[in-house]
Amino acid sequence: MEYIFLGIIAVFSILFLKESMSYGVASFDTSGGPGLFPKYIIILLLIAVLCYAVWKILKKDKTKFEFASLFLKERGVILLSLVLYLALLQILGFTVSTILFLCFTTNFLYYKTNAAIGTKKGIIFRVLFSVAAAFFVRFIFVGLMHVILPKGLLF
Repeated sequence: MEYIFLGIIAVFSILFLKESMSYGVASFDTSGGPGLFPKYIIILLLIAVLCYAVWKILKKDKTKFEFASLFLKERGVILLSLVLYLALLQILGFTVSTILFLCFTTNFLYYKTNAAIGTKKGIIFRVLFSVAAAFFVRFIFVGLMHVILPKGLLF
């Protein structure tokens, strides 16, 4: 079952690689074009999938792969929050959605590892860190790289 899962990842990666190679590049553009970064990431993912599959075969690992376990407990909550983040991205915009996502995930993961939400000081620190991280990423993409991020209610 795990090999099927790896195969699905590989097939989608190849489809994405094909898509990234279809982006046009001007003759004077020496940067590699808009598809260069996705190509590198997809190629690294394919290499990782291949290395993992070869490692599993050579190791003769017979552990049972449980696909459902990817969606249970903490992983499921984080996956659901990621889906909600992507849905809210177009409504609330990048900055607000990112702040909410980071606030939730950092506090949730802290709670799951410590069986308590923590002190007021710790919560305030995690919230301030989430706000700072969202604005820092926004500054990098919008201010330095001139990327248009989804606009929402405030930003």
